[in-house]
Amino acid sequence: MIAPDQGTLHAPAPRDRGLLSPEYRGPVIVISAGIGMHAFNDQSIAASIPVAFDALGNLAMLPLAYALFFIGIVAGGVLSAHLRGLFGARATALGAAAVFLAGMALTAAAPLPFVFALGRFLQGISDGVIAALCYSLIPELFAARLVARVFSIEAVVWASAAALGPLTGGYATEALSWR
Repeated sequence: MIAPDQGTLHAPAPRDRGLLSPEYRGPVIVISAGIGMHAFNDQSIAASIPVAFDALGNLAMLPLAYALFFIGIVAGGVLSAHLRGLFGARATALGAAAVFLAGMALTAAAPLPFVFALGRFLQGISDGVIAALCYSLIPELFAARLVARVFSIEAVVWASAAALGPLTGGYATEALSWR
């Protein structure tokens, strides 16, 4: 074993802080928020949809709300790259957020089950666009050595939404209202 040179001062090598560095902190937060919104919306609303359709007087239309939501997710995911190519990532994300808010307003104010299902469809489209957009940005915004770590963070985001979403949605439905 060779002893280090005791007579020379060496500056320590800069520490690679990876995802904690200021350059990556913002993108991790934004991507996690987008994917988290999609995951939480997917999981938390499940507790209130049956209550909503029962209150709206047509429990038989319940499968329609689920089907339209998931059809919307697939359609949004397919459209995401095209929209990003036309408008850029930021405008696509903001547009999808506006569609999500419109869908949320429709579901909250729905006088009829079909209006609720239409709101869920709009939420599904926006969720699909945002989730696909976020995942597509990961290899572009992060160094190749960090991509697997970012995907690991997003797995934790999904797991958290799966654990907390139904609990939160159920509590909100029971304590407040399905609206």
